Amino acid sequence: MRLGLPRLLSPLLRFIPLYLSNDYSVSQIFDADVMINIDWWLRYNVVANQLKRMQCQSVLDVGGEHNYISRFFGSEIFVATLNIHKEYLSDCRSNRIVADGCNLPFATNSFDVVVSVATLLQIPKDKMQNFLRELKRVGRTVIVLEATESPDGTFKAQTAGRKFSYRRRILGLDHSTLKHAQKSFFLINEIRKAYPNAEYMGHKNSDSWLQYTTVSRTPILNLLTGLLYLHLWSKKDKQPPFYEVMAIEK
Repeated sequence: MRLGLPRLLSPLLRFIPLYLSNDYSVSQIFDADVMINIDWWLRYNVVANQLKRMQCQSVLDVGGEHNYISRFFGSEIFVATLNIHKEYLSDCRSNRIVADGCNLPFATNSFDVVVSVATLLQIPKDKMQNFLRELKRVGRTVIVLEATESPDGTFKAQTAGRKFSYRRRILGLDHSTLKHAQKSFFLINEIRKAYPNAEYMGHKNSDSWLQYTTVSRTPILNLLTGLLYLHLWSKKDKQPPFYEVMAIEK
């Protein structure tokens, strides 16, 4: 498919700085048909780094879309993508499964790792524990990454979301991210209830998230998102308060 110059330059300018700082090549992640926004790229980048360290051979991405994990690995590992909505799998070239995450159509321990990225908030609260149990049943290891807020201030996704809401009204920005943050308050409690012995770590400083999310949704400035993130905001990403929690259950 022939791309116009603005469409071609936009992802290159946004993401090349990030690619150059990472182990993965541009060709493994960049796709001309579906551009990953920087927030999603950072989510799946940290998951891909964990998978690389685990040296796994098979991965199930529950609630995934757009071949996100496959872009980091190509054909190095087997990746299946499962979503209850068929349309979200339209650009997954293989291993697409339409199914309910609360009733996974696989035998116990079918995959080395089962991944869930920003999916739990889409599950009704009364079904969350069943969803998390299904991930654990099917995978020998589970990685869950979710935006969340905690009373002790370690995680502040909802607080960052409120600030983004104010900026959105002033600048007229897209509001889909706000909905994501507003539903995130209790998610860490649900994950801890299901996986009390999991390893927990913070991901993405909430202030950094606010800065690059605002810039990435601002016309013209969004072309500089990758460069600004790498040189200004990434330095804070391992410091609390965090926007997301990553749980690894073995």
